[in-house]
Amino acid sequence: MLFRTVYGPELQSIAEFIKIQGSVNKETIYRTFLPVLNEKSGPSDNLDDALSFLVAGRIIERQFNGKYISCFESRSFHDQLYRNLRSFQLSLSQTDNPNDRWFFEVLDQLFIKTDQSLHFGLHKKINALDIPEKLSEEKVNAWKRVAECVGLGYRVYSGFMCAIHPERLKEIVVSWSESEGPLQVFLEEHLNNYLPWNSHKGDISLSLKVSLHHLHSNRLISLGTKQDLPFRSYCGDQRFNWISKEALT
Repeated sequence: MLFRTVYGPELQSIAEFIKIQGSVNKETIYRTFLPVLNEKSGPSDNLDDALSFLVAGRIIERQFNGKYISCFESRSFHDQLYRNLRSFQLSLSQTDNPNDRWFFEVLDQLFIKTDQSLHFGLHKKINALDIPEKLSEEKVNAWKRVAECVGLGYRVYSGFMCAIHPERLKEIVVSWSESEGPLQVFLEEHLNNYLPWNSHKGDISLSLKVSLHHLHSNRLISLGTKQDLPFRSYCGDQRFNWISKEALT
């Protein structure tokens, strides 16, 4: 199950460690990551939850012999995590728990579709959705921590602001097989594999639009308008319909 009481930073550290080791048992992971005080290891609950999260997210796999192996040999941690969570949300991949597809569905329904980047009272709002199993406040807080850690936004007092980190968006743009093309094609055929992005208005949600403009203003990508293209335009009155990533190639 993905809704576990993890902190966030440990996920990538553990995943990268297993990727480097190739095949590793739980005892080795314990020795590496658990603090030792007076020759005794600290409690393993949070580490066990992190391992369970990574298994549920298809970032690592536990083999029959009990050892863990990596499932993201050719991708970065964030690239693989985003793709897997999005695939769960769209029901393109099987999940271990019916709530797992809601890790991104919460993001989509509360922030992306509504085009509202900031919400407070998330525990009540998430449980008001059609989520199969209601979440405790502790698990909602863990969702916020992980979402912030993997670049989906920021914790703001008791709430959460969804704002995709520019570095994460840049990584997604870099992985696009084209150097330039219609913005609609990039959004629907590439970005859509990683993140929910379209608001109820049919435009790019504010949570992604800000980061897209950041990359554009820093000349990492170029957003523009080409005449007579048979594709949609985005970003309101700016009416962008073309994207180029020449600065990133």
